Amino acid sequence: MQNGIHPNHHYTAVRCTCGNTFHVYSRFESLTVDICSGCHPFYTGTQKFVDSAGRVDAFTKRFAWNQDEAKKQAEKLADKVASKQTTKQPAKDLKTELEKRKVFGKKKPVPVIGKDGEEKL
Repeated sequence: MQNGIHPNHHYTAVRCTCGNTFHVYSRFESLTVDICSGCHPFYTGTQKFVDSAGRVDAFTKRFAWNQDEAKKQAEKLADKVASKQTTKQPAKDLKTELEKRKVFGKKKPVPVIGKDGEEKL
């Protein structure tokens, strides 16, 4: 073992959230853990049942909408979608665009018909 390249080790007290404390030899001066052998169900033989139904109810209650709010949200979303569709320019037909490129070539400008009916380059 070479001198000066290894970290210093300490006699460390490990504290669990359940209140249990035990000592290990570690390079850290203090450690905290969420679960230890004193409170883990595998080692204690007791199992804690989590109130999952209560958590689900709390979640649904927090994020539940009544019918009126849902309708209002749907109407707002529909208005946004409708306003975006009216401002969008019509999509160009790809087949027509490719045919124009073949006729006019790649480097020549392709005439585009404007709103007033005139051709623009």
